[in-house]
Amino acid sequence: MPKVNVLKPFQPSHIQAELESVRQCELELTAADNEVKAIRARIAESAQAEQVARAQLAQAQASARTPADMATMDAELARAEEAERAIQAAERQRGPLRHLLENAERQARVHLETLRDARRALFQAEFENRRVALKSELPALETLLGAFGCWWQGGGNAPDGQLWAAFLRDLIGPQPREALERYYHAAPALVGLASTASE
Repeated sequence: MPKVNVLKPFQPSHIQAELESVRQCELELTAADNEVKAIRARIAESAQAEQVARAQLAQAQASARTPADMATMDAELARAEEAERAIQAAERQRGPLRHLLENAERQARVHLETLRDARRALFQAEFENRRVALKSELPALETLLGAFGCWWQGGGNAPDGQLWAAFLRDLIGPQPREALERYYHAAPALVGLASTASE
């Protein structure tokens, strides 16, 4: 199996700028995701505290109804009041926390789309860079078109709009899906990003 060459000794300045843009977008997305996680953790913490407070309230109210003495009654009533305050605090937080979570999730989605756009721009810039380099190494267009004409006259065929692709396939040779996928996953490393082999 041929090894994918990921060495990239030189990057034009515009590609480097696109790469920096992607990295900045990644940082912003990470920060947005962390904000979402923090709010979700706060919501879970508040819900747990409310659940505990409601259990304490029920227990304190039950004990206060049949106290052993005045001191027990006062202690249980005080515990019930404390539990009620905790429940009220959790209820007051519920709406604002939900609002914060919705906003944070919306911002995270925006950052994700921005990152995807930045990655596409980076790959497009790198493709254009490689296209120009490859074009200087290819035979003259007239030579390619001459070969194409002979291929077509010789019985080469394909559905409308796919003749050129079919010609190139026959010229270069078919590429197995596995090879194409290997280079797809290697592309991020070619432009200085982390691999996406797990995507």
